[in-house]
Amino acid sequence: MSAAVLRATARTADRDGVIIVRHRLGFICANARNRRVNGGTTGCVCCPHDPDASADAIRARIAAHSSCAVGVAVTDSFGRPWRLGQVNVAIGLAGLPALRDLAGSADADGRPLKATMPALADEIAAASGLAVAKAGRTPVVLLRGLDMTGAAQPAAALLRPAKEDLFL
Repeated sequence: MSAAVLRATARTADRDGVIIVRHRLGFICANARNRRVNGGTTGCVCCPHDPDASADAIRARIAAHSSCAVGVAVTDSFGRPWRLGQVNVAIGLAGLPALRDLAGSADADGRPLKATMPALADEIAAASGLAVAKAGRTPVVLLRGLDMTGAAQPAAALLRPAKEDLFL
């Protein structure tokens, strides 16, 4: 296991040669979000030390230069258990809700929803992945017209509590 992976790992499991880890930020992922993809010929791309703080700093700079209040999601691609492929997810947030708890509201037929909680931040992250080529090195995607009402939350709000974790 590389030193970069060990530095970012809180817990590991080796499954058929793939190292599944609980990242120090709480993400369950392969190789602690460290990889050579997009890292040049000798580099390793690592997760920001504090992705929420990075999102907040980006948000502050945008506000200072444009007088616009925006929400910022720092994203990365993740594989998902029980599904093939990867999708962008939010690993850092500023100025937008991570989740929307719709329990108690009504569905289209007027029935009360009991357990509906869209991951708004991950939906935004996934939409950003549609807008750019994987190897395009596009640093920013602007999504307009989104309903971002609700209290701002950190990306950690998306993490399943460890006691509910089925994997590590």
